[in-house]
Amino acid sequence: MASADTSSGDAGPLVAARGGAGGGSSAEGGEALLRARIVSWNVGLRGLRALVRDVYGGSLARMLDELGADILCLQETKLTRQTLSEDLVVVPGYTCYHSLNRQGLAYCGVATYCRRSLTPCRAEDGFTGSLVKGTSEQRILPYAEAPASVDLRALDLEGRCVVTDHRDFVLLNVYFPAGGGGDPKRWEYKMRVHEAVTMRVRALMRAGRRVVIAGDFNVAHRPIDHCQPDEWLKHTGLAFEAAPHRAWLSGLLATLPDASSAVTVGESELAPSDSGLVAADPASRADVEFWRRLEGASSAKADAHRSRRRGAALVDSFRHFYPLRRFAYSHWDQASGRRETNFGKRIDYVVVDSELVERDRLLAAGIASEVKGSDHAPVWTDLMVTEAPTGALPPANLCAELSPEFAVRQQQLDAFVARKSGGDAFRDDAAVGAPSDPSVDATKSMASASERYPISSGAKRRRKEGGETQPSLKSFFGGAGGARSTTVARHSEPDPRSALQLLRHKTPSAPKQPSAEWKALLGGPVPPPLCLHGEVCVEYKVKKDGPNCGRAFFTCKRPEGPKSDPNSRCRTFVWVDEVRAQLVKSRRPGGPR
Repeated sequence: MASADTSSGDAGPLVAARGGAGGGSSAEGGEALLRARIVSWNVGLRGLRALVRDVYGGSLARMLDELGADILCLQETKLTRQTLSEDLVVVPGYTCYHSLNRQGLAYCGVATYCRRSLTPCRAEDGFTGSLVKGTSEQRILPYAEAPASVDLRALDLEGRCVVTDHRDFVLLNVYFPAGGGGDPKRWEYKMRVHEAVTMRVRALMRAGRRVVIAGDFNVAHRPIDHCQPDEWLKHTGLAFEAAPHRAWLSGLLATLPDASSAVTVGESELAPSDSGLVAADPASRADVEFWRRLEGASSAKADAHRSRRRGAALVDSFRHFYPLRRFAYSHWDQASGRRETNFGKRIDYVVVDSELVERDRLLAAGIASEVKGSDHAPVWTDLMVTEAPTGALPPANLCAELSPEFAVRQQQLDAFVARKSGGDAFRDDAAVGAPSDPSVDATKSMASASERYPISSGAKRRRKEGGETQPSLKSFFGGAGGARSTTVARHSEPDPRSALQLLRHKTPSAPKQPSAEWKALLGGPVPPPLCLHGEVCVEYKVKKDGPNCGRAFFTCKRPEGPKSDPNSRCRTFVWVDEVRAQLVKSRRPGGPR
């Protein structure tokens, strides 16, 4: 299992050495405990197939190895039943469980890959159990009772959740919906999914099950988790933590310290780590003695924060170890280049049952911000978990490699490489024990083919009348089919020599020139102005719905970042049509120069 480093949750090598049984211990019931790394990663920028192809050389096994994942939870795989291929399903040493969009769209989709030693005993598709078929022994019970007005199946159609039962805990791999850009229907769907997950978690906990949720929550929980918390107040008039989706997450998690409770000096904040304090501004580390004097106060607040977590339902594993750390983000807007300036938000989590925390099963957590390939960074958590029994079989109802399209393919491959001693593994029952005659087998195969693909009645009639369904080869060279040859020649292409003569005598048309009036009026493309850095601006178009949708504008080409960062994007913003209007005005006779 993953021998994870517990030194820090900062960006660092995520790949961990394999410790095998060396990292194991014994649980209360005598089961073997192993240190396992749960990694959660939204791969929606490319989708799983393109990510594996472009970043990991087409090898999913390499991706799992470099991530050091014992359980890998992926969101936004963007796979469908048609595009789910064997190379994304059959991975040596792992079993996998996919939830696909049931509307046939390459949208959403989650997948959980589990090392064989952590093979789950049950697996389900969806939040609610509405898609699960089978006996109670194949289900992860209990389910929550929902009001009759709620369409449970509709919540699960987009492929947003895989639930796996690992015996001493139940893992929910969830891709929570975004806000929908202000669409009321999508916002209602988002809140219904939040409610469904809450009800399922509470039902499992009431039954004595421990729960772990990993995924893209699409929620920046506290102001410390967002690069621009004040923007929410500006646009909505509500306090940051008063947003309904943040209030929902607060209901699942323990009380977190406010950003104001951290030790601050100006705009810099200290955060505890195993290697000492980390300042928000690297230049501030020059006064080492100053930072050391404040270390005791900050560490005391962190200890008090951990003690307040006892009795909580679920624990944010990253904030458990780094309650005051700022600028720890897991998602950045790709179009504006915010990753270069670390101007993002933390919306990916692994939240752990508080009982696991109290039993010291939670060992480490972090954000692997150095791993590229998506607009999200992987987040990881190390737990002590119970090892699966030797030879444990994966649940057949959701294990992708056991689905018919992949299981049959594996059987055919095995039969091709090594046949059974009694003869062909796929021979019909009626032929078993009969002597093999190649001519008889060929006749049977031809007969079966004619039954599966019968000749149409019209083709049969033409054959009986002596007609041919297509010209013979001789008809193209004269002979018996001379009449047919004449017909073919009459409809053939013209002589190439005549075609060349036509091309030689054809005069090319003059290229269309814009009228002198338009050229004088518009003067071609609008030259971009210079930004406040003295650099040439870049042109973008507004994509959001509204009165300015589709309108072009100029802005600074540098990536977005904090206002205090002089190397980030400046305030330059001007509409392209306004620049064009100024140019036209300056070119008119008597206009300003």
